[in-house]
Amino acid sequence: MKTKAGEEIDKLDLDNLAHTSQNCEYKKSRFPALIQRIKDPKSTALIFEAGKMVITGTKGQSEAEEAAKKFRKQIEKNNRITIEIGDIQTSNIVANSQLPYEVNLMKIHDDRSLQGSISYDRSAFPGLIYKMQNPKLAALIFYSGKIVFTGAKNETQIKDAYCQLFNILKKHSQEKVNK
Repeated sequence: MKTKAGEEIDKLDLDNLAHTSQNCEYKKSRFPALIQRIKDPKSTALIFEAGKMVITGTKGQSEAEEAAKKFRKQIEKNNRITIEIGDIQTSNIVANSQLPYEVNLMKIHDDRSLQGSISYDRSAFPGLIYKMQNPKLAALIFYSGKIVFTGAKNETQIKDAYCQLFNILKKHSQEKVNK
């Protein structure tokens, strides 16, 4: 990061940025980053004083890159600095799916072949957590047949995880109960 005059700076003034920018919140005592939102593409940035930015809510790499440019533009304008965007890396894709049937979570929990990678305590959380090793991600599986994948680095990992889960879930499916 540099000032418009070309001087190197090593920290963003997050207090100033919070006061001069729209859609921001910054409470250093609660969280060490400024939180800023934009509507198009709908996303949220966590901006740290060292210049690191974490963007959430985008629906793909191109949206993340577009959002990064918009957040950068606001920071530059409001702080009279220039910022160079480095590599943008996808580190956590969240995806969901809905099966056409309900899933017996207790049967999956009791399946000895899955021991060590499954956790299920319905009094604490309504879904079963399946920590997969290859690809390395987590699947949250709900009785309703909803699955939420989290921790993937790319779409191929999501597809591979779904394929692996499909046979396990089909084995432990049950017909939907009409309510």
